[in-house]
Amino acid sequence: MLRVLEFVLFLLFAFFRSFITTFIIMIYKLFGKFISARAKLEWEEWMGGDLKAEHGDNPKIAFEVSSEGELEQALPLMRYFKSCHFEIELLYASFSAKIKAIKEGKILGAKTLVMPILTYSIWPSLCGFNILKIIKAKTLVLCRYDFYPELLFWKIFSAKKSLVLISASLKNKKIGKGFFLPSLFWHWLYDHFDLIICASPLEKERFISLGLSRDKLHLFDFRIQQIFNRQKNADPYLLTKLPGEYVANLKALTPDQKIILGNAYKEDLQILKDKKIQELISLGKLHILIAPHSLNKENIRAMWQELEQIVNPLKLVLLDSKKNRSFDLLGGVFFCEIPGILCELYTLFSCAYVAGGFHRSVHSILEPYLAGNVVITGPKIHRSTEFDLAQNNSPHFVLSVEELSDVAQVILEKLNLLKIKETREIYKKEIELWSQNFRDENLQIICQKILKGEEDKLKNVRKRI
Repeated sequence: MLRVLEFVLFLLFAFFRSFITTFIIMIYKLFGKFISARAKLEWEEWMGGDLKAEHGDNPKIAFEVSSEGELEQALPLMRYFKSCHFEIELLYASFSAKIKAIKEGKILGAKTLVMPILTYSIWPSLCGFNILKIIKAKTLVLCRYDFYPELLFWKIFSAKKSLVLISASLKNKKIGKGFFLPSLFWHWLYDHFDLIICASPLEKERFISLGLSRDKLHLFDFRIQQIFNRQKNADPYLLTKLPGEYVANLKALTPDQKIILGNAYKEDLQILKDKKIQELISLGKLHILIAPHSLNKENIRAMWQELEQIVNPLKLVLLDSKKNRSFDLLGGVFFCEIPGILCELYTLFSCAYVAGGFHRSVHSILEPYLAGNVVITGPKIHRSTEFDLAQNNSPHFVLSVEELSDVAQVILEKLNLLKIKETREIYKKEIELWSQNFRDENLQIICQKILKGEEDKLKNVRKRI
């Protein structure tokens, strides 16, 4: 019965894609002359794909990513397989992932292809390209929870191929009591995967509740080792980006004297209106650094103007990469416009407000958490498996606050908690013991499960990811 359903779904999908693709191509031909040369080049690349990229004789494993975030999740696996001398294929299916995918693909020697999302099909006569021939590897790794139907059919029509899902999540999926038909559909979809690596213990329980076999469900977060390695080397890296005096002075402050607002939006600046926080700043008892989410000039200008109104008459200091500067860290608010250092910056602080929780969705929780920060964010954590992981391990130190007006009070409470040395040491030990579950040795075990039959080649590889 399920095979009949698969075939019917495939026919409907193929017809739909064929119709939509034909329609879009007709529109393009009619109005293509009005499109700029650059846009035209990007469009044709997206529709046709870089299908002429060279492939080796025997690629072992392929990865498909639909965003830069998914690529970040997959990179530890890709690097590990590369260290074992396996040939890799990488397909990227979004403009946002293009630059990084090409860069990482070159570093890893991977065969990197763009996946034209409107043109793939198993039947080239319908939509133009044959997905079964494009991906030569026998194992395909997908990430998170958004899949292109073509890639599922890649497995359905070939029993010898293996389909793997990493960082798997059912967050926001309607499952369980009262959702019989959605649960049935999700069970059918996820049952096509040979191996599912769940993003958190909670997600693993959700997959079990769908009725999936426990044998195919495992737990691992692929970003933790990357973050750990970046933060381990934070000091020398930060000294290449920040004035040395700022780093030294910041380290000299006690844990209850410093806060960072990471990936901040304009609305998050309202936290600084709190009278108690302003009083602590003016008395020289608190240092605040704001690291904005967007570093484009327009956003920086808008946030700076907002800050001038909020913190006046307190001083406002721009933190840039100019090295020969002296800093008095207390008595003002600092604003960082240096890109690419937030993960490392967290190591200099003890309390972090992570933005996005009052915007679309919270940003990385694991970066400040692994750096030993008390982590505070807003209510929009529905997409964050990172929040689930950290909060499950440290419920008293990783918090979601419902109202922006309450954030300042929670920050002040946690700063008082950080004054207690024993509390800080217990928290640090808690994180250290927990993070050991996600180190290289366990990654090796996951890799052996992904490429069954290649266990000998995947043993005793000690290259750091």
